[in-house]
Amino acid sequence: MKIIFALLAVITISSCATHSAPRSLVNDFHHANFAKVESGQMKWSDYYLGIYENIKSQPSPTSGSQMLVVNGMIDSALEYETGKIDKDAFMSKRRSANAELTQIDADYQTKLVEIQASRPTPEPYAYRPYIRDTRPALETFKAPRQTNCSTYSNQTSCTTY
Repeated sequence: MKIIFALLAVITISSCATHSAPRSLVNDFHHANFAKVESGQMKWSDYYLGIYENIKSQPSPTSGSQMLVVNGMIDSALEYETGKIDKDAFMSKRRSANAELTQIDADYQTKLVEIQASRPTPEPYAYRPYIRDTRPALETFKAPRQTNCSTYSNQTSCTTY
């Protein structure tokens, strides 16, 4: 029984870790490159392209929605770099994209909590029918047996029925 609960705990923890892994890649990229972008050493389009690639490299349940938002930011960054929009308009789009990404994560977390709450709690002996009864096998060991032995040279071979 303890093994079953341990297995369920491992599956639950690993599914949570799977979702957070892409987020950590994006966060690592953000922390490594955001100062470069603000100082002008890196272009905004390259920054958002790096985030897009990190999201794409580690799929998660929310990666499709996140990729759409980041793809829109790549387009906005290219417009800003070519002078089609000014800095205020770009920063406004950036704030909207950040809010949308935050909402995507919040919706996913809410949905995940609802799914976990709707799962039935396993009963203590729910898996008991799947445990094989070993009593018939033990009875066969107690039954009378016949043993035949044969000797060839200095070797003896016995077979029990």
